[in-house]
Amino acid sequence: MNLIEKIKWFFWPVEQKEQKQTILMIIVLFLVSFVYSILRTLKITILLADPTLPSQALSYLKIFGIMPAAIVFTWFAIKIQTTVGQRKTFFIMNAVFALIFSILTFCVLPYQEAFHLHFSGQHELISLLNSWYITIFYVAAEMWSSIMLNMLCWGVIIEITGHKDSPRLYSIFSLAANLATYAAGWWGSSTIKAQVKYFMNTNNPTWDQSLLYQMIVLLICQALIMVFFHVAISSQSDRHQKTLSKKVRLGLKECFSIAYTNPIVRYISMMMISFNIIYHLSDVIHSDYVRNVFTGDPVAMNAYLNCVGKYLGIYAVIFSWVLSGSFVRRFGIGPSLLFTPVLWFILSILDLLSQLSILPVVPVTWYGHIVPMYLLSFSLILSVGRAAKFTVFDTAKEMSLLPLSLEEKRLGKASIDGLTSRLGKTGGAWLVIILLQQLGSLAAALMPLKIAMMLAYGLWFWSVFRLITVLKVYGHEEKEAFNGAMAAA
Repeated sequence: MNLIEKIKWFFWPVEQKEQKQTILMIIVLFLVSFVYSILRTLKITILLADPTLPSQALSYLKIFGIMPAAIVFTWFAIKIQTTVGQRKTFFIMNAVFALIFSILTFCVLPYQEAFHLHFSGQHELISLLNSWYITIFYVAAEMWSSIMLNMLCWGVIIEITGHKDSPRLYSIFSLAANLATYAAGWWGSSTIKAQVKYFMNTNNPTWDQSLLYQMIVLLICQALIMVFFHVAISSQSDRHQKTLSKKVRLGLKECFSIAYTNPIVRYISMMMISFNIIYHLSDVIHSDYVRNVFTGDPVAMNAYLNCVGKYLGIYAVIFSWVLSGSFVRRFGIGPSLLFTPVLWFILSILDLLSQLSILPVVPVTWYGHIVPMYLLSFSLILSVGRAAKFTVFDTAKEMSLLPLSLEEKRLGKASIDGLTSRLGKTGGAWLVIILLQQLGSLAAALMPLKIAMMLAYGLWFWSVFRLITVLKVYGHEEKEAFNGAMAAA
């Protein structure tokens, strides 16, 4: 292999026979990730822009809305998957989400004042019930990431990628997902206003017009997902498509069981629980900061969040292209699993030092607003830290499932991405609620929340080290089995 071929292989390590299906699945993953990235900023903006919903309502929403929804959606997806297979389940679930978003976009959100309920009371659950359309939108957006992106899209990629091919191909898929994050952030922060002016024929676009335009674009993306995914799976011959025996049961009971009995799934689940505790606490603090800085200006708020998403995409692309693939291939799964928690821990330490005034703080002007350092520090955690999580860490996490059987992979994906990951966010939400009840405000609970984050890092590091140990055992068993088969032959 000459120098030019080596350079080409470094950036595009795809064999000729894999080109068509790889490119098609890259497009599908890009579109699914693009929809996820836009939905993420929209759900936060819609929630924070409603003056009747306090910042801590997010914790109640994750406990009483998202966790039950995760159980229902995961159960529904598993039941369909058992009946018609994983690929048809992808089509059906995409259509379900398209229907939900269409009803909200065209029938409910434009007339939300008419649909707003008026139950009396100051409790956060009553506020969420009164603004039920915002609650449903937020929950549906969260389920898109759990079901469509993590469980189904990555589930298909895991099944069509061989164990030996994963180190080189997963970095390509990761790069596609993170390019979508950047594209969504750039689109949301730089071009939406001009496009809304043009397509809506107005000089002063309102937030409602911007929301409508973004949702129409997302529905178009969902239609394109159906088309490209159909072409991608059609390019794979029937004899290569993996199916389960009719005798195999897939259900919620089996999902919880494999998380308890299978050590790989168990330690991945514990990693994701600890990460999601940290992520939820960071997200709650960041959301409260954003609301305080951009009060009464949802357009500027959405622009700032999209800018955070844009820089998340930039960092993620750098991690994916320059670091992720070569890092996993060179150093293996163990160091790749450790890279992200180490980075998150360092960023959290820097934030603590900034809060304690040990590091200097310099406010920055953004969209005519003075953005304080405490907001920028958490934006940095949620951009650089999530970029590392979406690239090096997620690539290694998905590769950790490859030694499992087809049944274990599907149950493991459903358990990890549909259920146990949500337990982390639910646990973080309960912690926020308990501290708020004891201390009265997020400002007073700020330092205890950050201390809780530090404790969660301990669980994250412990579960990573345990998973590395288990994977070494699985790798040894696979090698022994291979040597035995060769000897018998």
